[in-house]
Amino acid sequence: MKIRGELLLVFITIIWGTTFAVLKAALESLPPFSLIAVRFTFATILGLLIFWREIKEINKGEIKGGIILGLLLAGGLIFQITGLTYTTAAKGAFLTGLAVVFAIIGTALLSFEKDLPYGINYGDILVLFCALCFGITNHRSEKGQRTEGSNYFYFRAGFWSSICIPVIRGF
Repeated sequence: MKIRGELLLVFITIIWGTTFAVLKAALESLPPFSLIAVRFTFATILGLLIFWREIKEINKGEIKGGIILGLLLAGGLIFQITGLTYTTAAKGAFLTGLAVVFAIIGTALLSFEKDLPYGINYGDILVLFCALCFGITNHRSEKGQRTEGSNYFYFRAGFWSSICIPVIRGF
């Protein structure tokens, strides 16, 4: 059983790592906001097909939690995908991975309610903001799952992101 878990971790790591190269290549054909819109349109349709029964029973708390997570997820993706237009896929993946560190820092901070180094560019800064948004998203989603116990918690975040991204963009 331990080997199976380790193999799954390796598999997920490969998928996660290659995603950045795929996104970087996709940015040659689509602008960042269009790419995000396409991804979330497919995810929303899939989520609607899977969670159509649960959506009928949505309450105000779930809507509020979904909006907060949606804004954070949208912010993370906007920073990440836009940042990838200015930096390499490898740097983007590394900097996004800092979400793990930011999750710990964010949890610590939220629980208690000038000079840039050489080689850091505009894209690096955008992807760092992505990691910050994702780190806070991790904190919020853990808190939301404990308090709401919803099966479709992440679907709501994705759904609200698909609404927030065009609104932020100004469509």
